[in-house]
Amino acid sequence: MEKYFIFLRTIRDCCWYYHQLIKHRFFIFYYTVKICCKLLYRSLIHDFEKFSIKEFIILKDVIPLGRKMRKVKYGTIEHKELMGKIRAIKDTHYFNSPHHPEFYKNGFSDMGFLDRVEMIVDWKAATKRNLNGDIKMSIENSQEKYQYGDEDKEWMLKIAENL
Repeated sequence: MEKYFIFLRTIRDCCWYYHQLIKHRFFIFYYTVKICCKLLYRSLIHDFEKFSIKEFIILKDVIPLGRKMRKVKYGTIEHKELMGKIRAIKDTHYFNSPHHPEFYKNGFSDMGFLDRVEMIVDWKAATKRNLNGDIKMSIENSQEKYQYGDEDKEWMLKIAENL
């Protein structure tokens, strides 16, 4: 009879364990989907403010420069000159968008996880606008500008590898 109770206790313990495991897996799924949904939402509203009248007033003068941007190499003198000419629209956008370090008082160090992921995705998409766009080069070149450490740079490079 005692063996029977040990057997029942073992079954009860196994059921409890698997119940806990299934609950744990459910919460893993739930929180993963929650982050994915937040990222999807950000992708839907990304740069939406660029359609506003406020930015259009500045943008109408910048559009021809955007066409020239496609024909220059990232990091060249010509690229830097074009970037200087579109400074007004960039500043308006940067200071109003949390996926840019300029949005925050302390820059990159104040950015949250999702802001940083969106920024890397934004940089990756921006590499398509230049002849020699390269996300790794963008992350390397931006380290001094945004003052992030080597650990953050390595983390960003790992994220970029998945894009």
